[in-house]
Amino acid sequence: MSTYAKLKDVRRFVVADSKYQPPWTLAKGHTTVKDGVSCGTKEWKEKHKSSHVDDWLYEGAEPWTAFELIDYDEEYERTISKRR
Repeated sequence: MSTYAKLKDVRRFVVADSKYQPPWTLAKGHTTVKDGVSCGTKEWKEKHKSSHVDDWLYEGAEPWTAFELIDYDEEYERTISKRR
């Protein structure tokens, strides 16, 4: 499973990969050790700059149970737009 820790990287990925067309859904949450192992891609891959996280899931893991669907525009307003 692949995730991103920063909202700006989610947007960059969705826009860059043309197979993801609106309406797409954003989920926010955290994987847990019971689901498998997680590692930030930049920790093991040279020159990687995004907040991409690789998750290796155990068989039968259900990480989506720790995530909730959220509205991208509302999350953007709550987080990124306030930094400007």
